[in-house]
Amino acid sequence: IKFDFTDKNAAGEEIGVLFNSIGLLDLDEHKLPEFMVKFAGGDELIKFKFNERDANKQSVGNRTEMLTLERSEYVTQMTRQRAYNTKKKKVTDENSLRTYDFDFGDKRVTEFYVNLSGSGAITDLNYYREDTPNFSRKVPEPTSILSLAAMSALAASSLKRKRKCQISN
Repeated sequence: IKFDFTDKNAAGEEIGVLFNSIGLLDLDEHKLPEFMVKFAGGDELIKFKFNERDANKQSVGNRTEMLTLERSEYVTQMTRQRAYNTKKKKVTDENSLRTYDFDFGDKRVTEFYVNLSGSGAITDLNYYREDTPNFSRKVPEPTSILSLAAMSALAASSLKRKRKCQISN
């Protein structure tokens, strides 16, 4: 899955975002996600993973654990919240929620990739986009949204009239 943050400033330079974390839901446990990042001003895609074997594990409650890496190039911490399986009557990784925290320093991210080798879903992205006066961004035309609403209202009223005519006949 690719996320593209390649906004450009007035001078045509890529700006990117300050990327903090990503939330992933219901991953296959033995197939950890792989991340790739491209920074503003660079052409290289950098690939990395969070290696749980090298992490310090700390329990935070009965279903939550925090795994922290002392030395990591980009991923600093992963928090896993596990679910309680009522049929098996125990805490399992099924439907677990993971949050991966990143530290890219002052580097701005223009492209971010997540490779889920099994099943899973993305629940959230946490990033900061700095708005500056010389910043340009594609924004949808307000008139196109209004025209879509008007067309929907027209179609609904047309269907209502049509139904009234069929009922009275």
